[in-house]
Amino acid sequence: MITVLMPTYNNSEYVSLAIRSILNQTFGNFEFLIIDDYSSDDTINKIEAFNDKRIRLIVNDKNTGLGNTLNKGLRESKFELIARMDGDDISLPERLEKQFKFMNEYGHIHVLSCHYAMFSGSKVLFDIRTCTEHEDIKRRLSLHSEVIHPGVMYRKSVILDHGGYSGGFIEDYELWLRIKDKIRFHNLPETLLLKRYHGKSISLDIEKKNRTVYSYTEKYFINPVAEFGITKSGENIIRGWREYFYGSKKSARAYFRKAPAWLFLFSRIFPGYLSTFLSKGLFVKFREMRIRFRISYLLNYFSERNRKIRNFLRQTGSVQDKISP
Repeated sequence: MITVLMPTYNNSEYVSLAIRSILNQTFGNFEFLIIDDYSSDDTINKIEAFNDKRIRLIVNDKNTGLGNTLNKGLRESKFELIARMDGDDISLPERLEKQFKFMNEYGHIHVLSCHYAMFSGSKVLFDIRTCTEHEDIKRRLSLHSEVIHPGVMYRKSVILDHGGYSGGFIEDYELWLRIKDKIRFHNLPETLLLKRYHGKSISLDIEKKNRTVYSYTEKYFINPVAEFGITKSGENIIRGWREYFYGSKKSARAYFRKAPAWLFLFSRIFPGYLSTFLSKGLFVKFREMRIRFRISYLLNYFSERNRKIRNFLRQTGSVQDKISP
C-alpha cells in the first residue's frame, strides 16, 4: 500500500485531470490523500465531484504554504511509501506500479523519481532525461534538483527523521540538499510524469526563485568539490553555471573564461557565455527557454518513447479541464 499525497491550491482549471491520472493507474492499492491549502476558487468542488473511496480530502482552515501542507500530509498519511503529485500535472498510467515495484525490490533507495516531459495544453514541449544513479544525481544538485518533485516516491520515515520540509520557497530543492549525504537517490529512466508548463513560468517570481536557490547553495559552495563530488578542474565551470542560472552574468563570464580553451569553445559553455552579453530581459528569456532540451526533443521527435507520450497526452482531454469526473 502507498499514500499518494497531492497538495492543492487554486488548481480548479487542472485538478480533475491530475486526479483522473492517479485514479486510472495500473496500480490501484493506495490511499489518495489530497490536502487543499484554503483555495479561493472551486478546486474543492472539483475534488468532491469524484466518487472514489480511495480519495481522502483534508481542507486547511487557512493558507499555510506548500511546505507546511506537505508536512501535514506526511503526518496524516497512512503508509510508509509516499508518492507525490501536484494538482496541475499528469501521471502516466504505469507510474505507481513501476515505482512501487522498484522501491520494494531495492530497499536501500530512499527517494525515487523518474524522467518527465514538459507540456502546455495538448503539446509536449520537451522531455527531461535525468541521470539515474545516486552519485550523478548528487553532483547535479550543485546546480538544480535532478529529482522531479511531483514525480517522486519516497520513504516517509526518512523524510520525517530529517526534519521534513522547510516552510520556505522551493522546498523540495532545499530538502534534497539537506539530506543528500544521508540518503540514496535514484531515477527511473522512463518518462512517468507530465509536468505542466504555464505561460507565466518565465517571469513568475524569477528573481525570488534565483535568490532563494542561491542562498540554499551558499553553504555548500564553500567546498563544492567535497560537497558534491565534482572534480577540482570542474569547480570553476560549476561556479560559472551557478552564477549563470541564479547569480550574476558578469561573475558567470569570469568563471567561464577559466575553463580550458577546448572545453570553452566546443561545449555549451560558449553559447552560455555569449548569452550573458544580452540585455537582462533577453538573457532571462533565453536562459529559461531550455533550448538544448527542446533541440534534443525535436531530434528524437519520432522515437517510440516520444510518440507514446504525445498519444497519451492527446487522450487525456482538454487543457481547460472542463470534463466532468
